[in-house]
Amino acid sequence: MTGEDLFLSDLHLDERSADRLAALARLLDGHGRRARRVFILGDLFDAWIGRKQLAEPYVVQAADAIRLLTGRGVEVHFVAGNRDFYGLDALGRRTGMVTHKRGFAVESFGRRLWVCHGHELLVHDRRTHLAQRVTHSAPVEWLFQSLPARLSTFLARGYRNHSGRVVRHKSSRMLATGDEAVLALFEAGHHAIVCGHTHRLAHTVYRWDDREGHLWILGSWEDGPNFLRHGPDGWHFHRMDPAG
Repeated sequence: MTGEDLFLSDLHLDERSADRLAALARLLDGHGRRARRVFILGDLFDAWIGRKQLAEPYVVQAADAIRLLTGRGVEVHFVAGNRDFYGLDALGRRTGMVTHKRGFAVESFGRRLWVCHGHELLVHDRRTHLAQRVTHSAPVEWLFQSLPARLSTFLARGYRNHSGRVVRHKSSRMLATGDEAVLALFEAGHHAIVCGHTHRLAHTVYRWDDREGHLWILGSWEDGPNFLRHGPDGWHFHRMDPAG
């Protein structure tokens, strides 16, 4: 499996996720070191609000595992998710990852992919998109970065908990990837889309006008560690034993 591309998303790491931290270290030290690139598609942490978190023990453990991989010359990309608010540059410097605020295109074994977290594809969830324009704005980022670490963490967790309560009242249409957004990316010349966010491991094939596009959605690590790999032998989902 030398030189493959690996994709993972939605680890939601925090101080209670020792099993997931250990699984991440095993993945990066095993499949990761044999890969040519690793793409982490958002929500690596349950909430990321910037450099103040770099001293948290669980952040140190995850960052050390990633830094070990990038130090071996493996290219690691991180795409911001809906819970990755601020300070991506600090995370990138600490880990050696290339950080991206939004999705981007990449070539993988002769196929043009669009990689993203996936929240931007939920086009019918307009209220959340409006809220994110505020929470991800430069003034709010400046405010959070100027607050004491405990207060900014408290506020971020409060927002996260509020979001969890709200999502239970959203319709299935609001929580589903919009076909129009997916087809627009295929029409733009992408053969496949890889994302996370919905927490449902899935593969959907779109066919239109004698053409075909593939949507690969990664699951949440809260339901068990998983990743997707792409190589000369195609696409493969993998589930890991959390306990090793």
